[in-house]
Amino acid sequence: MSSLRVMMCPINGIGLGHVQRCVLIAEELRKQASVEITFVSNTLYPQVITMAGFGCVGLPQTWKDLTANVGAKALPLQEGVVAEEMRDELFGSVLNIIRPDITVFDPPVSVAMMGLAREKGARVVAILRQNKGYFDAVARRGAADLVILPSDAPGDSGDSLVSTGPVFRAPVLSRGAELRQQYFPAFSTAVLVCQGGGGVTPATCNYVRRQGHTFLDVVLTTLRPLAPRFPIHVLVSTGPFCPLPRPLLPCLHEPWLSQLSYLPSLPDLMAAVDLVISTAGYNSANEIYAAQVPAVLLPIDFDVESQALNVPCAPGMRVLDGFNGQQLAAYVMEFLQNSSVRQKEVEDAKTRHARAPGQVAAADAVLRLAHTSDRR
Repeated sequence: MSSLRVMMCPINGIGLGHVQRCVLIAEELRKQASVEITFVSNTLYPQVITMAGFGCVGLPQTWKDLTANVGAKALPLQEGVVAEEMRDELFGSVLNIIRPDITVFDPPVSVAMMGLAREKGARVVAILRQNKGYFDAVARRGAADLVILPSDAPGDSGDSLVSTGPVFRAPVLSRGAELRQQYFPAFSTAVLVCQGGGGVTPATCNYVRRQGHTFLDVVLTTLRPLAPRFPIHVLVSTGPFCPLPRPLLPCLHEPWLSQLSYLPSLPDLMAAVDLVISTAGYNSANEIYAAQVPAVLLPIDFDVESQALNVPCAPGMRVLDGFNGQQLAAYVMEFLQNSSVRQKEVEDAKTRHARAPGQVAAADAVLRLAHTSDRR
C-alpha cells in the first residue's frame, strides 16, 4: 500500500503560529501512519521547517496575504512582492509535482489556492484559529472538506468540523534543569523574555518589525535599572530571524543580559525559569500556559491569543494594556521584592489545568478524512 501524501501549507501569516501548528500536526501524522509529508510555505519559513526535519518548497509572500492577517492597516513592505496570480501559478506547479492526497492550509487565506488543490484531486483541510473570520467562506461554502479549530473556542465537532483544543509543544520537564544551568548563572532569578514570532520576519513589513522592537525596548528599559538591585539574569529570545534592535545592543555587554535567537526546545526552558515576559501570540501564550510558570504578557496589537485563551482568568498569567512600561515595572518590582507574592504567583501557576496538545486530535481527523477518500 502506498504512503499517504500530505502537503502542509502554512503559506500566509505573520509570526510563527501557523508554521508551528503545521509542524506539530505533521510530526503527529508521521507517528501514526505511513505518510509522505511536504511543506509549502513562504520563503520566510523554510529555515524553521527544515530544522524540524521536513522538506519545504518556498513561495513568495504577497502584500494581500499580509493585510489579510493584520487588518486594514497600510503596511509598507520591502521590495520583492509578487502578484497573487504568479504565486498561485507556482503553487499549481508544486501540486502537479507532489500530487498530494491531502492539503492542509493554515490559515486558509487563499480560497483560490484551495480550489487549485481540489482541482488536482486533493482533499482540503483548513485550520482556523477561531470560529469566525474565514469560517463562512471556508466551511459553510464548502471550500474545505475538513475545518480544524485549534483553540478552546466552543465548536461542535463532526465529520467536517473538529475542535481540537490548542496545538502546542508541551514542555519536557526533565530537560528544564539542564537548560537552566546552560543559559542562566547559578543563584540568579531567571527571567525569560520572549519576543515571539510576530515582528521578526525580515521580509514582512516595517510596521510589524517596529512592534517587536518596541516590545523589547519597553521590556529591557524597564528591567535594566533593576539589574543592579536584584540578582536577576535576563535571557532574551528574539526568534529565528531578528537580532536585538541596534539601540539595545550595548546591553549585551552587561552581565545581567544574554540573547538567544531560536531554541526549538524553548518550552522546556520556560518550565524551569522563575518568570516569563512575553508577547501574546499563539505559540507563546499556549506554551507559557502549559509550562505553569508565572508570566506577564504584553500583547502586540494583532495578538489575539490572550483573548482566545481567556488568559486574564488563567492563574499566574498577567496581561498588560499593551506596551505599558509602568505596569510592567510595578509587577516585576513586587515579584522580585516580595517573596510571598512570588511564591503565590508560582503556586497559582501550578493550578492551571493540564491540557492535551491538540495536534493528536488534529492528526486523527486528517487521517479519518484520508480513509474516507478514494485513493489514487
